[in-house]
Amino acid sequence: MTELSGTSVTCMGNVNKFTSLGIPLPLNTYGIFERGTDKELKYGEEGEICITGPTEMLGYLDNEEEESKVIKIHSDGKRWIHSEDVGIIDEDGFLFFKGRYKRMFTHGGFKLYPSYIEGIIVSHPKVENCCVISIPDQTYGFSPEAHVVIKKDSVSQLKKLKEELIKLCQDKLPEYSQPEDFIFEEDLPLTSVGKVDYKKVEKMKRVKILVASVLFCAMGYVGYTAHEKMTMSSTERFMLANVEALTSVESGSGYCTMHFPCFDTYGNPTGKYSASSYTGPNCNGSYHSHSCKNCNKV
Repeated sequence: MTELSGTSVTCMGNVNKFTSLGIPLPLNTYGIFERGTDKELKYGEEGEICITGPTEMLGYLDNEEEESKVIKIHSDGKRWIHSEDVGIIDEDGFLFFKGRYKRMFTHGGFKLYPSYIEGIIVSHPKVENCCVISIPDQTYGFSPEAHVVIKKDSVSQLKKLKEELIKLCQDKLPEYSQPEDFIFEEDLPLTSVGKVDYKKVEKMKRVKILVASVLFCAMGYVGYTAHEKMTMSSTERFMLANVEALTSVESGSGYCTMHFPCFDTYGNPTGKYSASSYTGPNCNGSYHSHSCKNCNKV
């Protein structure tokens, strides 16, 4: 990481464990602490990865506020870098990276870290890049979905490759971490430093879900039996729940009103909703205006 000015942990020859980052280099000390504190956790306990050593930065230029969030003086008197990365250290001293706190989401009570799942998927020799995002799940709250870019010489083997990725995740990940689906992409959006822009991938998925929700209603996907709902994917169940929960048939008017979440320019929910009246299975065939009931903006 940049704040350490170079490598401080590595795997060396036979000193290695699968998915581990390795062991600290000489003069570097790694520890797992409760997030944002100097309370050190035991071996095998999950917490924030913190580092102290001779190569750590002096600080951020003209940004003491941000610096105070990253560099903290612990009770041992040393300056520790708080990485905002989640990990564990096992009893042999190997460091394991689980993910970033800001990307963590909960699946049925279990904490999931997309970066960890991505690491398993990209270990497949035919995978070029991968981005795991959280998608709404009516049963578990959120589920992981993998967006995968494969190497060009493997494009003709998508069905077989998907089966291999499913098997790989079943072998390497606990049951609650299994991706709901694998979506093959030609490419993934990147940030200015060449990393996958997971926020853009999440935003594109939210737009697809909202559009599909409209289509579910407009095409008459209302009134499914309990058995039919059981055969749907979690995304389909969520879209149907959108329709059933957010669609209301106004008394005497015969048309539907859908209320959709509003997003800011970065794709984040604003907490406000837009109301759209349109032709659907219960409509009278007319089209109605589109406006926001809270902010009066489309």
